[in-house]
Amino acid sequence: MLSAQSGAVQKAKAAFYKKIGYLYLQQKDYEKAEDRYLRSLEAYLASENTDESTIAEMYNRLGVVYYWKNEFEHAKKYFLMALSQYEAVYGTEHQNVAACHGKIGAVCRKQGDLNEAKEHIFKALEIGQVACGEIHRNTAKYYKDLGEIYEQLGDSSKASEYIKRQKRSLICCWIRI
Repeated sequence: MLSAQSGAVQKAKAAFYKKIGYLYLQQKDYEKAEDRYLRSLEAYLASENTDESTIAEMYNRLGVVYYWKNEFEHAKKYFLMALSQYEAVYGTEHQNVAACHGKIGAVCRKQGDLNEAKEHIFKALEIGQVACGEIHRNTAKYYKDLGEIYEQLGDSSKASEYIKRQKRSLICCWIRI
């Protein structure tokens, strides 16, 4: 009885820290957001029967905090951990898996590794097309990101192609609404 009770208390504590971390993130107080997310992750890991997708979400949230703190190595580490967890939970063709690839691509781009960024964004696009469809805002974002990367790489033709695809996808999104 005590173990089940302490597990419930740990989960409640973890959920509380996660919510407070989110509020700090919205206020751009990244130090406090990091602290609350780390406390939340610790509490989730200490509680029994924590859903693996929740752990993946916490890794993802920490990756976001580190991204905004310009701590790109930490961000990449946590996004990779989230990616691994999401793949274990959902398989390889889920929108959360695509989003992780997109975020890893963004980190690589910030670090100046445009080829690795392109690989991850392209993977995000492939998964996004399956998970969300061609006409979806996430798919459009991946097209835009690829267009910008190709522009940075000096391939104007490819850049133009992906930006056109992005616009087509966005227009179709608006028409569907």
